[in-house]
This record gives sequence, C-alpha cells and structure tokens, in this order.
Amino acid sequence: MSPCVRRRSVQSTYVSPSRGRTLAVAVLLAATLAGCNGQEQPDRSAPPAAGSRLADAAFEVGPPEIVMGPSTYVDSPLNAIQVGDTVRAYVGNVETVLLEGSGAADLEPTDRVVVGRGHDETDFDWCGSWLDAVEPDQQDPGLLRAWYHAEADCAYTANQTHKSIAYAESRDGGLTFTKPDYPDNQVVRSPNGGTAGHHTGRGAPSVVRRGGHFYLYYQDVRPDLSTVTAVARAPVSSGGVPGSWRNYTEGADGRGSWTADALGGPATALETTVPASSVSVHTPSDEVVLVRQHATSGGIVLQVSSDGIHFTTLPEPIVPYLAAQVRTDWGEVNQQQVIGYTSIVADDGAREWGGSFSLFHLYVFPGGTLRGERYLVRREVTVTEARADQPRSTIALTEYLDPDTGDTFGTSSPMLEEYDAGGVLGFLLGSPGADRRSLFECESAGGDRFVAAACGTGARTGRLVGYAFKEQQDGTVALARCVTDGGDRFTTTAEDCASRGSSQSELGFVYPPGV
Repeated sequence: MSPCVRRRSVQSTYVSPSRGRTLAVAVLLAATLAGCNGQEQPDRSAPPAAGSRLADAAFEVGPPEIVMGPSTYVDSPLNAIQVGDTVRAYVGNVETVLLEGSGAADLEPTDRVVVGRGHDETDFDWCGSWLDAVEPDQQDPGLLRAWYHAEADCAYTANQTHKSIAYAESRDGGLTFTKPDYPDNQVVRSPNGGTAGHHTGRGAPSVVRRGGHFYLYYQDVRPDLSTVTAVARAPVSSGGVPGSWRNYTEGADGRGSWTADALGGPATALETTVPASSVSVHTPSDEVVLVRQHATSGGIVLQVSSDGIHFTTLPEPIVPYLAAQVRTDWGEVNQQQVIGYTSIVADDGAREWGGSFSLFHLYVFPGGTLRGERYLVRREVTVTEARADQPRSTIALTEYLDPDTGDTFGTSSPMLEEYDAGGVLGFLLGSPGADRRSLFECESAGGDRFVAAACGTGARTGRLVGYAFKEQQDGTVALARCVTDGGDRFTTTAEDCASRGSSQSELGFVYPPGV
C-alpha cells in the first residue's frame, strides 16, 4: 500500500504551560490529510494586513537538546515530512542523510543516504546535493516531491562555489530520492555566472504551500555579490517540476507579478533584514515566517509577513547571543561559537504550526571545528498571546551536573551529553534593556562553573546565558547564585537556595517554570 503523507487539520485551544494564558487558535493546515485527498485552500492574494499577530505573541524557548553529532553532515537547515506514523527529516553535506522518529521531538539520525551529488565535474551538483524541502504530491499519495540545493565549481578553501536549485522525488516514502530527467532537473538558476573566490548563484531553498501554489524562498547572490531573499512560486497542480516556477518581480511602478522564469529570469529582492534561511507558516494568523541567525540583531530572529513579500523583523530574538561570541568566519578555530542553518518544524514535520514548534540549528562549541564537530540542536518553542507589558521572548535556564566532579551549574546554551541535565531553573529574558542585566557563564580557575553578571577576578567569562530583570516584576522570582559550605557555586531560585542552607547573592528576577 502506498504511504499516506499527512498534514493535520486541527481546531484547538492552546493553554501555555508556563504562563497559564490561553491563545485560541483555529488551525486549518494546507490540506486535511494532504496526499490522501485533493482539496485545496483558496489562493491568498490579499494585500498585507495592518500589523502582525505574531508581533503580539510571546515565545518561550525550552532547553537545548543535541539531536545529532558530532557530524559533518549538519550543513543545512533540517526539513521534515510525516509518512504514516513516522516523521522523516533530512540534513546534508555534499550528500543528504535521513533522521527518523515518531515526531520532531524524538528524531534520531540513521546511516541512510537519501540523495547524493553528481557524478562528473561538469555536473551542476558535482559539489553536493542538499535536500532542503519535501512536499506530498496533490493526487498521488505514493509520491513525494522535493527540491535540493546544488553546488558546482567549488573551491571551498577559497570561499568559492556556484549554487542552483533542482528537483527530486521519492516513491518509497522518503527513504531515497531520484533526480528525474537529470541533468535537466534544475528549477531555479541564476542568470549570472560564477566569480572566483566568491559564493554565487541562487540556492538554499525552503518551500511552503499556500493555497494553490508552492512558494520557494531562496538566497539570490546579485552581480555585486550581495545576497538577498527572493521567492518563486509554482502551481501545486504542476508538482513544482522544472519549468513550472516563476519568480516574483516588481516593475518600476512597484506592482508585482509572477511571470519571470525562475530558470535564469529576473527576481526582486524581498524586504528582509537578513536573507532567508527557512520558511514556515503560522496558521492562526496565516503569516509567513522566516527564521535566521543574525548577530547584529542579538540572536536567532523571526521575520514575518502577511503577504509573503513584505517582511518585518519581530522585536526580540528568540535565542539570544552576543555578536562578539559567534564566529564571522566559520573556518576559524577559536573560543567563539558557530550558530547557523536555523529551521522551524511542527511536531508532525510540517511547515505549518500554531501553539508550538521545534527550532533546529547547527551548533559548534567554542573551540570546536567545522570538521566533524558540528551538532544538530533542537529547542521546543511555546507560542502564547503576550500581555502588553510582557517580554516577547524568554529562554530556559537549565541546571546541569558534571558527574565527574559533582559541579552543579546552569546555562541556556547547548551542553554535551556527558553532563546530566536537570530541571529548568527559570526563564530568562531574550533581549537586553535598561531594566535588565546580562548574565554569563563563568568558570573559576579551579573549574567551578556558575552564572553571574560579572565573573570576577581570575574567572573566565563564557557564553551569554540571557537577561534578568534588575527589579521584581509581576510573576517573577529572584534568581540567586548560591555557595555551599564546600565552596561550590551554583544557580537557583532564592527560595530554593535558602532551603539548601546555602549563602546567596541575588542575580536578578526571572519567570519561574510551570507557572
């Protein structure tokens, strides 16, 4: 029997586990049991609505979990699809590999390669095939349609490669993908050729379905070598095969059209703060969401749009970090982190979500290299309606134990599995402000790890943990740095610290878990 690829249809009322507030969501996803019936939503072509519902949402980011690694394969945003009772997900580097689970929350890597690179140096995908988007066919439940990022003319040590986007498909439920009519399977191609010592072309596709069309967002390298976001669309009925895609372009009068061939035709740069990384749809508001890391904006940011063309960046990053603590040159090896290839996936693998989603991203620890020391990290993000005076972003401060030394410490950043994760101590703020203080990981000369606003003489300052209120706010509790009789410094709530009989000093005020 052919596998039935599902997209859920849900009418629900979501209750936040952390704030107790309710956000009513009427969630109608792109098709009920898509691939099992042929119904479509009407095409959406209305102008952008005033304001953004997501601008009034609160994002609570849970603890980071390592899904995969160390591995060289974590070199693309994770994308996924549900086939029967299994969610299949994909990341790649030169070739693309499979992860599987019952949902996005329990994905595990496999050794299966689902699609490989070209066979000859003249092939447009000789340097690699990164499977970046998968969608079920509208009529045939046994067919999955996919699009992959391709590279050629690569000299990576010289920062050189040329990108394009091509079509693939699967008839075994996403276990393997073929390239029909290869090498005539490209769907998006740049009119500009390669340039020595630079990344060029059009690539990094991410696809969502809205109404009767697939929308493919991609990064377009312009003749001046700047990178912008562009979008092409194809009728769902076409299957998104080569020749069916048309770029969005605007004339001198500002009017947009979908007539330019994506195979070498012009494309208008969309209004985005940073180029696209991964696209999804928030179904309660029908807003298109682009997620990407952006050090200048203070972390991983969301850009939203009601029409899929004009984007606005939400005011607070959902995962904070300092620009000085991340590498601008990923090829260097230093004490800065690498964060990249962000993507949003619903629990069933879909690109449509309502009350929560999984945020995936590449992570390289300080001192790590891109060669074999990449990790795939997942964070559960809960979305609720925010009060006017509430921060729009909070992030979990998690307690960890070093089983070798007995050292107890807290952080919001990823930790290797050799440390035992405990509970969430509280939720820090995701952005700075005059009423807030920055908190950092600290490590004493003797190896004792703790959280502080200033690490002190002789201690090493590590990664940003997040931000805490300087003064008590409604619904917050005091966070304290505690010191045991044995001298171990650890972080917890002031109330818990007092119950352990430890001396303490106040760090600030945060939201408690489970309130």
